[in-house]
Amino acid sequence: MTHFSMWALLKSPLILGNDVTNMTNETLSIITNDAIIAVSQDSAGSPVERMWDTPISSGGTLSLWSGSLANEYVHLPHPPHSRAPN
Repeated sequence: MTHFSMWALLKSPLILGNDVTNMTNETLSIITNDAIIAVSQDSAGSPVERMWDTPISSGGTLSLWSGSLANEYVHLPHPPHSRAPN
């Protein structure tokens, strides 16, 4: 879900590279999520921008992203942090 959500938030084309006739229910529920699709297709067309990115003690980084929607709402996605490889 995180990968698909970030794709939508960045206003990237939502292109599926899988066999759509043979996908799991979980995949189908992610790619048909009305809220994510609404953000992707928001008429403002403004992608989110990274506000800050900081290292965390367990390794990896923590980021905060921000962006505006046509209805004047602001979304602040907080994706899970990345971890350094073990």
